[in-house]
Amino acid sequence: MTNVAILNLVFGLYVLAAVVYGAFLLLRSNGVWLAGLGLLSLGALTHLAAVIVRWVEAGHPPFTNLYESFICFSLMTALVYVGLELKYRPRKLGLFACLLAIGGLAYAKRLDPAIPPLMPALNSRWLTVHVVVYFAAYAALGISFIAWVAYLVTTRKGEQETSENDRLQLMESIGHQTIVVAFPLLTLGLITGAVWAERAWGRYWGWDPKETWALITWIVYAFYLHMRYIKGWRGRRMAFIAAVGFAVAMFTFLGLKYLPVSEQSIHIYGT
Repeated sequence: MTNVAILNLVFGLYVLAAVVYGAFLLLRSNGVWLAGLGLLSLGALTHLAAVIVRWVEAGHPPFTNLYESFICFSLMTALVYVGLELKYRPRKLGLFACLLAIGGLAYAKRLDPAIPPLMPALNSRWLTVHVVVYFAAYAALGISFIAWVAYLVTTRKGEQETSENDRLQLMESIGHQTIVVAFPLLTLGLITGAVWAERAWGRYWGWDPKETWALITWIVYAFYLHMRYIKGWRGRRMAFIAAVGFAVAMFTFLGLKYLPVSEQSIHIYGT
């Protein structure tokens, strides 16, 4: 099977998983939840196989253009959420994690799947590490955003029931812990990107628009962790900071290319 054919199968598995997770929200059945988790896990494993096939077809790591970037983001989202399910059992977030993975694949399907010639700057062993850690971070931040939105939706004025408090604590814990995981990955992404830049262009940092916004993303999440651990902030204030952070991260990933300044970016190959 070709990479595109396997990805079509993956898309179907993710859609089925979303439908089953949606049914779980109505039925609250452990069997339905396990079916959704099984479909999502199978989709993630098949997705990983598709990336490996693409790697073989291309002859280099498949992380060199926007099509491949969305494939990677969708895969990382599925893998991160499956890991969270096994550890925390955030069952009610499954539908929304599936939709995030589906959205990444759906956008990729709109793009040209052809394998372009490899640019010299991308012919580096640092490419794989840099891109994989960044998309693992973006996936974790996406799940964090979903958890914090669920927290904001669930919170209400007045006294909460005990069961509701437990759910709020779980959403807050997932929203926070995924950022704790993502922040070192963002840091590693900046470091490996700097090393890669030095090898490719002869400088570690050049205030390229992509580099600058990657640093801004790091600063926002550093602020989040500072306010959590130093100032002791919790709850809704942290949810709003996390939402701003995810918006900045997605702007760095997707929105930056629409600014005129991006025309001068040496990262234009990623758009």
